[in-house]
Amino acid sequence: MTVVAFSGRMASGKSKLARRFAEDKRCLLVSFGAFVRAECKRREITPTRGSLQDVGFDLFRALGAETLLSEALACTGANEFPDIVLDGVRHADMLLAIRRRWPSAVLVYADASASLRYQRFCQREEDKTTSFDDFCRLDEHPIERGVTVLKSEADVVVDMSTDFDAVYRDLLSAIG
Repeated sequence: MTVVAFSGRMASGKSKLARRFAEDKRCLLVSFGAFVRAECKRREITPTRGSLQDVGFDLFRALGAETLLSEALACTGANEFPDIVLDGVRHADMLLAIRRRWPSAVLVYADASASLRYQRFCQREEDKTTSFDDFCRLDEHPIERGVTVLKSEADVVVDMSTDFDAVYRDLLSAIG
């Protein structure tokens, strides 16, 4: 069984990388972000960046890493797939839960500067008027704070400031 988890700061490119890897390797993609968006929909909450962060943080605190992981997996039918890509790991406790379940799981950390992440954020968000200061405040939300620790725990750190295809080739070289 192959399990690869992707982490990185907001708008670092981790989800794009995770989607590409899952597609190319024919793995099931389990996205914590998609799980949180579905929870927002269930609660009838408009999914803004802030509300997604708040709901994700509430879920993490209320359920804990093990249960949150189990619920995200259950929503995707992960038990039927031999190979899994986990997108959006945001806390060391989640990494521990993943590695308890799959000791050989690989963590990939997508690294990018704040300025590059802000540029990407503005390109994809509906609200294109977010200032850099507001972006930095979003980036300091409690659910985001745990991400930086994961860089030192990662098996592979990729520099997302270079050409995406080159980054992807480097990733494949590092983990196959």
